[in-house]
Amino acid sequence: MMPPSISGIVRKSSDKFPGRVLVVDDEALVRWSLATGLREAGFETETVSTGAEALALAQMSPHPDAVVLDARLHQCDTASLLREMRLAAP
Repeated sequence: MMPPSISGIVRKSSDKFPGRVLVVDDEALVRWSLATGLREAGFETETVSTGAEALALAQMSPHPDAVVLDARLHQCDTASLLREMRLAAP
């Protein structure tokens, strides 16, 4: 649970953040929850369940502006994945 001082509605400023977020999680409900919340806050979202899918999307143009990455993806070294994604889409 988030402390009351930082919880609440997130408002997007379209001139400060382009708002394309990639959500990477191997649990469908977590992906859905995060993507729904981000969309309600005005962000565009894409979701994937594996590191390979995440890297493939990061390499495509337009690149995501931000990534929400599960730190414990199954069968994936997330530290290596994050490094590869940063190289593909700085």
